[in-house]
Amino acid sequence: DKDRLWNLISRKIAALGDGLQESGINMGRSACAARISSIGAARECLGGLSQVHFLSQLKESEMEQVAYKLSSIHKYIINDAPLRLQTTCSEVNVNEGQPEVWFDKFARHFKE
Repeated sequence: DKDRLWNLISRKIAALGDGLQESGINMGRSACAARISSIGAARECLGGLSQVHFLSQLKESEMEQVAYKLSSIHKYIINDAPLRLQTTCSEVNVNEGQPEVWFDKFARHFKE
C-alpha cells in the first residue's frame, strides 16, 4: 500500500529528526566516525544524517516505484541470495566434526 509506505517513511524521518534535536553531538560524532572506520560509516549511513537525507529523498519519490524496488529486493533476498555462513571453533571441535553437526541443525530451519 503506497500510503502506508509513505507513512512509514515519514515516521522514520520524524523519529530520526527528534534524535537530531536531542542528541546532535552524537550525530556529529557519528559523522566523524564515518570518515575513520567502515563500521562508523555503516552506522552513520543507517542512522545518521545520511539516513535522514536518504529517507527525505525517498519520501519525495513515487511510492509505486519505491514499492516495486522493495518488492524486488525482498524477492532476491528470500529466493535468490546465496547463503554464506562462517563460523569459528576450536581445533578439537573441527577434528570431531562438530561444525557439520551444528550447521545441519542450523540449516533445518530454512525451507528448501
